[in-house]
Amino acid sequence: MDEKRLLGKFVQYMGRRDSTTMKVNRAANPAANMHTSGSVNFATHQSRLVLIYVMFLCEIVKGAQTASDIQEVFDKTHKKKGTDQYTSDRAREVAESYNQ
Repeated sequence: MDEKRLLGKFVQYMGRRDSTTMKVNRAANPAANMHTSGSVNFATHQSRLVLIYVMFLCEIVKGAQTASDIQEVFDKTHKKKGTDQYTSDRAREVAESYNQ
């Protein structure tokens, strides 16, 4: 066999071997294969991010026992680090309305 044919056979073998290994790995843990299903449109991606953010906020608020705790959580999540400024005018308005 010439070198090119031998190299071609080797590449085919390695490709099949890697493909088989990857199939076994994917089958062993299907939950870990979230990113192998192709592209996700913007609306789906945004809704997933919103869901994750809401779940995160629910976990934070679950630990809050009083109204002042909730205000602290809101300030922690809506103020710029190291300053006393809210991240947006809307966040500032909500905080002011909550304090009334």
